Parts: sequence; structure tokens; C-alpha cells
Amino acid sequence: MNKTGAYSILKGFLWFLSLQLILSNLPATGQEQINLDSLYFKARDFSRQQKFDSVKIICRKILSVDTHYYDASVLLGRMKAREQQTDSASAIYEEVISEKPGYWDAVDGMIDLGIAMGDLDTAFYFSKYGLTYHPNDEYFLLKKARIQMLMEDYDGSQRTILQILDRNSSNEKALALLDQIKHVNILNYVALDYDFEYFRVPW
Repeated sequence: MNKTGAYSILKGFLWFLSLQLILSNLPATGQEQINLDSLYFKARDFSRQQKFDSVKIICRKILSVDTHYYDASVLLGRMKAREQQTDSASAIYEEVISEKPGYWDAVDGMIDLGIAMGDLDTAFYFSKYGLTYHPNDEYFLLKKARIQMLMEDYDGSQRTILQILDRNSSNEKALALLDQIKHVNILNYVALDYDFEYFRVPW
């Protein structure tokens, strides 16, 4: 075995030990004794490092202590979506929404999942649903506008963009979308630059 291979094995082994150390130091019971937030932030760090198996392990550990730690549920759903386990991801998001209607991260997850699956009707439904709970949320409004563009509803998209600009005339993404609509020819195919960070940053 060459030095590079040995180093990779050692690095992986040390990473595994560090994860086990994190989890072994958690009490088996007593939620009040556990800083679940710190554990969740560690899961997010692992996600940025693309250590997705560790993310799932930590999220499941959190949920074994507190089934209502919804951020961990949604992050686990994002991991399922990355693995193309769309049914599992959808079930996780929908369970969170049923228990806590309008939960921002779960709604966002459903929108992204709908788009990734090419199910624009579902994505559009949840963008509207999210806005019933967060009516001034520019992020959801922007997503709704982009989905409308993908559905070739350019008039509707423009109305949504103007809602954003009425609240925040300096929103650069909304201005860019409005400019894109002005230059679009609705009689021809238009390839939209859909630049959402769907699963590149999974939260």
C-alpha cells in the first residue's frame, strides 16, 4: 500500500473515531442534559464537508432524543433527497408540516423537491402554501416567480416579482428576473437560468 492510500485510511479512521466520541458523550436519556443545538450544528458542518453518512447518524441521534427537533428532520430529509429517495424525503417534510404547519424549512424542502422531480405543480402549490404563513417572505416570493417562469406563466411571474419590488425595490434577484421577462419571447422556447441552491447547500 502506498503512502497516499495509508493516509486516506488513517484519515477515515480518525474521522470515524471523532464521530463516535461525539455520540458516546451524549447521555442516553435526559434531553435537558444534551445540547442538541450544538449537535445539529455539527451535523451541518459535516454536511458542508460532504460527510453525509455522519449527517444522517447525528440527525437520527437527535431525533431519538427529541422527535420534535424539526431542523434535524428537515436536514435528514435533505440527505434523503440527495440520495434520490424522494418518497422518504417527501414523507419527512410532510410529517413536519402536519405537526407544525407552515414550518419554513420543511416548506422550502417540498418546493425544492418538487422542482428536482420536475413536479412544478407541487412546487408551485407549496410556494403558495408557504406564503400563506410567510406573506412577506421575499425568498418564497422569488421562488414562486421562478416556478411560474418555468411553467411559462410569464404574466403571473411578473406580478409576483412586482410584489417583491413593491416591498423592496432594490432586490437584485427580482430585478434580474424582471429584466429577463422583458426580454423573453413567449412564442419561443426559453431556457431559464434556474440557479436555486437546491441541494448544494441542503438547509
